[in-house]
Amino acid sequence: LLNEYINNYRFGFSEDLRKKVYDSGIENLYFSYAGEINSNKGFYYRIQGGSLLIEYDNIQNDANHVHTVVRDLSNDWAESILKNHYDTQH
Repeated sequence: LLNEYINNYRFGFSEDLRKKVYDSGIENLYFSYAGEINSNKGFYYRIQGGSLLIEYDNIQNDANHVHTVVRDLSNDWAESILKNHYDTQH
């Protein structure tokens, strides 16, 4: 399941994310699930560990409206221009 998400990114980014996840320890990832086992009912799951957070939410419109997100919590809002400035200029 983890690789399904990571492989959806362009190659360079996906390999960087995969390395970060495995370097921080695949054994440190946790999976949680809420909802019915029957796929016709709404459900939610989350994969989290290290700096990775993946959420899948399918509870709206009789479980017919999916939201999913993949976040790198160490760089949550893309590149940190201010941090890069401080690191290189100060």
